[in-house]
Amino acid sequence: MIANDNDLDFQLFELDADSQFAKTRVDQVETDAPQFLDLMGVWFDAPDNFPREFSMFREYSSVPGRCRGAVVAIGKFDGVHLGHQALIDAAAEKADELEAPLGVLTFEPHPRAVFEPDSQPFLLSTPEARARTMAELGVDVLLAQSFDREFASLEPEDFVRSVLIEGMKVQHVVVGHDFRFGRKRAGDPDLLRKMGAENGFGVTVVAAVSVDGDLAGSTRLRTLIASGRPRAAARILGGCWEIEGTLEQLADPNGAELPGVSLASYQMPAPGWYTVTLARAGSDKANWHTLRGQVGSTDAFVSLLDLPETDFVKLLGKPVRVAFVDYLGNRWDADPSETD
Repeated sequence: MIANDNDLDFQLFELDADSQFAKTRVDQVETDAPQFLDLMGVWFDAPDNFPREFSMFREYSSVPGRCRGAVVAIGKFDGVHLGHQALIDAAAEKADELEAPLGVLTFEPHPRAVFEPDSQPFLLSTPEARARTMAELGVDVLLAQSFDREFASLEPEDFVRSVLIEGMKVQHVVVGHDFRFGRKRAGDPDLLRKMGAENGFGVTVVAAVSVDGDLAGSTRLRTLIASGRPRAAARILGGCWEIEGTLEQLADPNGAELPGVSLASYQMPAPGWYTVTLARAGSDKANWHTLRGQVGSTDAFVSLLDLPETDFVKLLGKPVRVAFVDYLGNRWDADPSETD
């Protein structure tokens, strides 16, 4: 099938076991239509003979046979901090034992954005950054399930039957000790264990992870970022907190033009000066620049200083990553103010 949308031509390919890259045009859609991979990189009812690689889906009903039967870690995974990584590590260990794919089930948009649409921005990472981190951690299958009030209204038992059993055909599920799911958050690990025993899948519940005497969780991370403590945040994340966005040209109060990146959807960092690093997003070998960054008290941007003109021109309008390394307080030439 060939289609044209705004001058973008694309084709859908049917692959079979005889010829992995054989191309077949399909003139019409049949009831038992063949299974395809869309060329934008998203698996869509892919056949079992597709090569194994990182695959991402938005609906549990679209997970193909080759990606079912996984060991699945479930959570919101905003920031993919050490607590989240403990879930994925436990799932990976079980996946190796069962010789099964390693899967992650998360929700997009974040449930808080659905139930509190007027709340202040709070995200720690973008869906794109989360997917990249999942791939780096060795995840085979990421289901970023579309989340809305209708999905949230599923009874806990229906969530298990529809999503986990029928949609993903899970072999094993890994959740945190405080995991809640389903309508009014009525489902818990005990219900998962009960339904797992009845339906043939196992359940692992992972204990809380502590860092510096505090729970390694997204709530703690947001508090640290808002209070100008990027080093403490990095210890919970296992690396510097990063944002992603388009490098823009901003005007400062004196009329000078500076590069900057929007913080619009993110947890707002403490106002002041930072040591930051900048790199092009999506690059296999990121070339990081160490810069000064300034976060204002009103504008949701981080302004960047010291970026060479040639790199500014090269990166302007491109997606970039900005990592917050140290907080300098109100003076750009001050020593880092974070002492712990």
